[in-house]
Amino acid sequence: MTPPPAACATPLDRRGIALYATGQRVALDATTDPHTELRPGDEGTVRSYHPAFNKLDVDWDSGSRLSMLLDEGDNVRLLPS
Repeated sequence: MTPPPAACATPLDRRGIALYATGQRVALDATTDPHTELRPGDEGTVRSYHPAFNKLDVDWDSGSRLSMLLDEGDNVRLLPS
């Protein structure tokens, strides 16, 4: 069995806040949204990142555009480029 590819470390700014760039690929680890059909492992592309709110806007491959509220329990990981 081949192990899954290692996740990329998310770069942090000097305050320890994650930095994401438009076009980066991410995978969902967890979301607190009880109404989404997204599931852990779903992948998407970063549309924008708002560091003041720690909010990540993602175009999910499934067609969803659900934003991740990273201070509210949502969690993603960067995928290798």
